[in-house]
Amino acid sequence: MIDYEGIKEIQPNRGFYNKEFEKSMRLCGFRARMAWCSLFAKHIWREFGIVAKNGRDYRAISPSVMETYRTFKKIATQRIPRAGSLVIWQHPTDKIHGHTGVVVRKIDRNTVLTLEGNTNGRGVREGDGVYLKVRKFRETQYTFIGFIPCRRNRAFQKYINERVNKKTNSWL
Repeated sequence: MIDYEGIKEIQPNRGFYNKEFEKSMRLCGFRARMAWCSLFAKHIWREFGIVAKNGRDYRAISPSVMETYRTFKKIATQRIPRAGSLVIWQHPTDKIHGHTGVVVRKIDRNTVLTLEGNTNGRGVREGDGVYLKVRKFRETQYTFIGFIPCRRNRAFQKYINERVNKKTNSWL
């Protein structure tokens, strides 16, 4: 199992230093020069067998964040869902582009811990790798659109318990 946090891209969006990860991302549709936050979410759903609340799986996640949102719009929610669900933000001035992350856990009613691809330490959407991010989801440089809730997934929860909680408990 890959330890996702810390995976770095060969900039700008040309591939990844971790070739095992790059191979899996290519199976999800990644090609050089593509923005890849949505494809990272697709990879996580594929890797862990996560399924949306409506039964749709990773194949419904598009390289386009906003297209992915439109696909799942009927089940989108404003309430923080369980680990593995997607969080979607839209660019405030460009209604075509956005950013997505995978919910790791709720911190409080306005804050989530996410696992995100194509971001950086500052949280921009065109970053350099995979990061755990603490997000006040209504107070980012993007407009919060909603969460795409998933069904309970034991494999992803186990990953969180084994890999993520050890790292984050000391700084949350």
